Amino acid sequence: MILIGSVKSFLYNLRHYDYEICRKIKRIERRKGIDTITTSKRTRRSNTRSAIGLWEKGKRTPSLEAAIVLAIYFNVTLDYLAGLEN
Repeated sequence: MILIGSVKSFLYNLRHYDYEICRKIKRIERRKGIDTITTSKRTRRSNTRSAIGLWEKGKRTPSLEAAIVLAIYFNVTLDYLAGLEN
C-alpha cells in the first residue's frame, strides 16, 4: 500500500536519490530474474523499455507516476525505491 507520506517523501527526496532508484530497479530485476524488456512489457507503459534503461544507467529519473507503477509491479514502497528504507 502506498501512503500519502511516502508520496510526499518520495517527491521531496527524488532529486537526491536518483542513483539509489537506479540501483534498486536493477537489484529487484536481478532478484526476480527478469530484465528491462520484461519489466517494460509487464508494466504496459509506452516507451518504458528505453526509459527504464535510462533510469538504470542514471541518465534520467522516473516520474512519480512511473515510480508508482514500478512500486506496485515490484510490490515495494516508494520509500524503498528512493533508498529511504531497506
